[in-house]
Amino acid sequence: MAPLASSDCGGITLNGTLEETEGPSGFSPSELRAAYAVPATGGSTQTIAIVIPGDDPNAESDLAEYRSHYGLPPCTEKNGCFRKRDENGGTEYPPASEKAAVEISIDLDMASAACPECHLLLVEAEDKVLSLMKAEDRAVLLGATVVSNSWGYKDDETSAGMNSHFEHAGVPITAASGDFGHNNYLDKEMSGAPSYPAAAPSVIAVGGTKLTKAASTPRGWKDNVWAKSGGGCSIEQAKPAWQEDIGCENRLTNDVAVVAEGVTAYSTYGKSNGWQIAGGTSVGAPFVAGIFAHASKAVREEPSEALYFDLAESVGTVLDVTPQEGLNNTNYPGHSCSYSYECNAVAGEDGESFEGYDGPTGVGIPQGPPTLALWSSASIPTPPSGELSTHSLYGVDCTKGDACTTVGYTYEPTEETSGIPLAMRWDGSEWNAESVPSPVTGLGSAELFAVSCPSLTSCAAVGSQWSLLTGGEPMIATWNGSGWSLGTPAAAAAKRQHTLVGVSCSSSTACIAVGRDSGTSTSVPLAERLNAGKWAAQEVPLPSGMTEGWLESVDCVSASSCIAVGWSASTTEGPSPLAEKWNGSTWKAMEVPSPGGLGELRSISCSHASECVAVGDVFGVPMAEHWDGESWEVRTPPPPAEAEEEGWASLYGVSCARANACSVIGYGAGGGGIFSFAESWNGVSWEDQPLQAEEGDSRMRGISCVAVDDCLSVGDMQVWEPEFSQTLVAQRFSE
Repeated sequence: MAPLASSDCGGITLNGTLEETEGPSGFSPSELRAAYAVPATGGSTQTIAIVIPGDDPNAESDLAEYRSHYGLPPCTEKNGCFRKRDENGGTEYPPASEKAAVEISIDLDMASAACPECHLLLVEAEDKVLSLMKAEDRAVLLGATVVSNSWGYKDDETSAGMNSHFEHAGVPITAASGDFGHNNYLDKEMSGAPSYPAAAPSVIAVGGTKLTKAASTPRGWKDNVWAKSGGGCSIEQAKPAWQEDIGCENRLTNDVAVVAEGVTAYSTYGKSNGWQIAGGTSVGAPFVAGIFAHASKAVREEPSEALYFDLAESVGTVLDVTPQEGLNNTNYPGHSCSYSYECNAVAGEDGESFEGYDGPTGVGIPQGPPTLALWSSASIPTPPSGELSTHSLYGVDCTKGDACTTVGYTYEPTEETSGIPLAMRWDGSEWNAESVPSPVTGLGSAELFAVSCPSLTSCAAVGSQWSLLTGGEPMIATWNGSGWSLGTPAAAAAKRQHTLVGVSCSSSTACIAVGRDSGTSTSVPLAERLNAGKWAAQEVPLPSGMTEGWLESVDCVSASSCIAVGWSASTTEGPSPLAEKWNGSTWKAMEVPSPGGLGELRSISCSHASECVAVGDVFGVPMAEHWDGESWEVRTPPPPAEAEEEGWASLYGVSCARANACSVIGYGAGGGGIFSFAESWNGVSWEDQPLQAEEGDSRMRGISCVAVDDCLSVGDMQVWEPEFSQTLVAQRFSE
């Protein structure tokens, strides 16, 4: 059947449309979550309310069919997941309506797609403004933690008096911006103003995009502005503090945008006959509500502020919609905007807007739940030591936000020893030093460079040891949940310089460690594998034509799938990026491009086998590479400002909480000192993440992220006045 026209119920407009299909042919829940980086799990303590004018007698059964087809958990009245109530909290529902049923099906299905584990509450109201206000309040009284609205009416002089119904502390409220273009230009009755309640300052106004698959892009998806998306400058509503554009003096919609066409829904009431293709900004309002259901309590208390905070602080949870000819506006012939950014996706180039913001898409498209995270000090004590001792941290791994292990060494200049292995554990609030036995007896040194913890009671740390008796050998230490003990690396020939600098464990019994063998005239890659309780050396071939190289980092998504990175060189060619792939039985060199064929990779993180980011530098200029499962591609971030003139900078650590959500850490020199810096990768672009300023020259090397908004970074800091000292430093990225 043809798409249903939007309905006008006493001035109240429903925005959703459905087009019947023979089967589910639109975007599925998993595709939508992938496009907007939404978790598939979580939210079981949250309740998403759908407030709507009109009744759908088939709401529960249609929802059951949709969720069953896509493998989502059942959500019924019987199991307590689904509830349906009227505006008074009872079961005396308003008259049934095919147009209301269309909207209800879209809303329930899209909320389910974004948050399969959330509870759903359908609150049906009479098609009157005051009834809808009553239903809005009722939803919160019935326990809603997020509320979605896919209806609206023209924002006018009376609407500001209704704002209190959309101001419930700790409850994010979303609203569709409408399907009639900028200032509802395409609708005669509503033209001249944006839709309400989307225009309410406390509401998250959701615009629409045209979503398409884009396999050639790192994200795998592309959004352009949906031309019918509503939005505009309110005549009555005050401008909220977090909107900084100066073209519109009052509240400007939208705040965010997601897909508005081509989505699968299921509806059977009236003329609807099952599977449908859904469209309209009403697709986005419940989907964005589902995204906020995954957010933290702090974000839900300040939902709109969090969106604009993420834009300002470059957190990486919003992605700007890049303008494209003919696909970036909500303007139409005969209609004009006061400022271009109000109805065009101008990517922050309009002087009246602020960078990254425009009317049709707001701050952009979401990439996971919003966050209020910033880098701040995670004060780490320096272990007791001698007056001339220095301390360094190199590697860190977090099993969860309050369970992290970091390793390094203390340089203790005595007649007996120089380097002492160091390990510390973070419990979310404080650090505790752990005793690590040294394999060295007599004059020598032992150092740890990397750690991997596959569980709360299992870690493996690697490094090197040196003594006059043995020369250089790998060092391996393991943690069993209560203490550290020494492992036994593969036998190394005496007087050779074997060093392990990277390790990754897919389980407590399956680890890969990498490094270098410098015992000959040249250095060659070194790898050892833990299998069945024993470490065994592995042969790692260099790329054709290369004669030397090191491996500096490794990440394993399973026991039979690892990638290690470093550098390789020949007698005639300088160092080039090196990547080696492990398939469970052999290593194979990968083809890695780089600027000018040069560079060194120091760290790698893989969210799955076909999604990795590796970082390093090209002679003091930061470098990054992205692996998409088939090939590597250079994705280099801009150098930090401190290193732009006569300085240098390198990336030393990377950690990806999920695909297209990575944080990197590094340090460099410039401006008269050593500085550390952090950046985030959202699958398309790099953004600066300012670290908290330190009192000395900091060198951050290790980073581990368990979530987009939960990372820990470690290193050391040198202070030169009044006397030299080198102490430990750690920072945490969190709310």
